[in-house]
Amino acid sequence: MTLFLHKITKEQWIIQHEKLGLDKKWFIQFNSLVNTDFFKLCSTNIKKETIILGACTLTELDEKIDCSIFIFPEYQRQGYATKCISELISTYDNIQFTVSMYNENSLRFFESIDCLNKTVLKEQNRTFIFRKVKKPQLKK
Repeated sequence: MTLFLHKITKEQWIIQHEKLGLDKKWFIQFNSLVNTDFFKLCSTNIKKETIILGACTLTELDEKIDCSIFIFPEYQRQGYATKCISELISTYDNIQFTVSMYNENSLRFFESIDCLNKTVLKEQNRTFIFRKVKKPQLKK
């Protein structure tokens, strides 16, 4: 499975998400910050055709890169989110993932990833943050 991010404009990203519905409004608001890059999450099939699996944003916040991911329903539970998160974790040391406290499926998913730690609830936007587990350093 080959995954890649294709950078798009904020307007293109919003068009991609018109089918999300009102329950995803927080996702769009949180990722509308000035310092956010918008991406389509894509893969290629056997015929080398590009398939749009979902979307991803990377926002620079206080020396962290905050990532939000959405996989379209028809591609969920097929390993795409796990693969994408694995690649992002290996690419960025300072990556974190924001998950709405109301999104129970995503919370369970992120809690199942061993190399991520869940932080306390952020009251202002009702989200949890998952950060890469820091490896303990060996004593000399």
